[in-house]
Amino acid sequence: MDQKSASSLLDGVKERVSSSLFLKAVGLFFFCLLSLIPLSQVKGLLHERQHRQAVAIGEIAEQWGGAQTLVGPLILVPASYEEITTEKLRNRGSETIRESKQTKRINIFIMPDIFSLEGELDPEWRHRGIFRTPVYTSSLKVSGTWSAPDLKELGYEKAVIDWSRARVVFKLTDPQGIISIDSRIGEKDTQARPFLVGLLEGEWTMLGETGWESIPQSFAIEIGLRGTDSFNFLPVGRQGEAKIVSSWANPSFSGSILPVSRSMGPDGFEGNWRFSEFGRGVPQAWVEGTDKKVGNFFDRSICGVKLLDPINGYRMVDRSLKYGLLFIGVSFGVFFLFETLCGLRLHAMQYLLAGLANVLFFLLLLAMSEIIDFGMAYFFAGMSSTLLVAFYAKAILREKRNAIVVGGALFVFYAMLYIILRQQDYALLAGSVLLFATLAVVMFLTRKLDWSRSRETRAM
Repeated sequence: MDQKSASSLLDGVKERVSSSLFLKAVGLFFFCLLSLIPLSQVKGLLHERQHRQAVAIGEIAEQWGGAQTLVGPLILVPASYEEITTEKLRNRGSETIRESKQTKRINIFIMPDIFSLEGELDPEWRHRGIFRTPVYTSSLKVSGTWSAPDLKELGYEKAVIDWSRARVVFKLTDPQGIISIDSRIGEKDTQARPFLVGLLEGEWTMLGETGWESIPQSFAIEIGLRGTDSFNFLPVGRQGEAKIVSSWANPSFSGSILPVSRSMGPDGFEGNWRFSEFGRGVPQAWVEGTDKKVGNFFDRSICGVKLLDPINGYRMVDRSLKYGLLFIGVSFGVFFLFETLCGLRLHAMQYLLAGLANVLFFLLLLAMSEIIDFGMAYFFAGMSSTLLVAFYAKAILREKRNAIVVGGALFVFYAMLYIILRQQDYALLAGSVLLFATLAVVMFLTRKLDWSRSRETRAM
């Protein structure tokens, strides 16, 4: 076979490969897989922006006051008891028993019998560049009563409590956010000062000095507090209730106990909690170091409210990226159907440019959602990509009506994606229906297509 014949045979193979519908479809499938590279880069940029946002929020919280959690108030009181030990002594064949007394000291923590919390959060925005986070100034009123612990129940029946050294303590996650504290313990107006407790890490606040004659019967504390993002509390007390109100319109109630009643609207929210000692897994009073369940109780029993940012679209962008491959596949599929059914001839680069236009949608969505509402960002990004692909389709598909069909198909898919993103409980169902409908349309349009023939044969 001479060189001319070999070249002619190679050209024929290339022509058959390029005109094969099946091989064309396989090539477009690999193009879709290649689009995962720019989509992953957009997702990486999303994570970078989320990290920068977290750093900015952390800087604001460090200066203003972080997310606050109220623990207590608790009574910390020392007690002592005598422990008698015996020792056998042998001396020249005789055995004697010697008794010795040793004073042991323990610390007892006592939770309130009745606990009541009323809090009002006055929110505002704080910014770092384009990033922002909700902060609040709160007025908290905490009140309740105590009763003396049952030492027999604690296993220290012979212990003697030293009420003259008792302390009333409570803890806030970020004490730097404390503005003011006014308190009355029993019949005394008390002053607050920092205090370190061995129970848990962090800085606690002690109310008043030592010197109680007996357990104080009641407490009333008013706290002026600054915080960021959320306010939580520990549901201490045999019986307790809490009420938190704010002018913030987008709350998220969370934690171990949800409000028994709540109301939300454009003018703000109100949440009301009720709780008891049942189910918490720790006693009303305990000795420091003897009940290892206490630490778990503090960790898992927090409840409260988070102030959501309605413009934070990072989570929505992340969800939309999960459908990125589908959208690029749809744009490729639409052009492929026009090429096949209308007898056109499109180059691989034209497919790639149409796919990149859809990738840029996600980049535009990410950039715009940082500064405007996610719905508006989605509208502008979607319309930009749709119009870009439609104008490009008008040039390469040669007819205006073809461009209208391409633009209309993309518009419908962007609208469907937006509906899916707005769903919470039914997102999976809506996404499955969209995929099923897409496959059904493709199967209907290609039901009479002979995939074994070339595009030239189909055009004839």
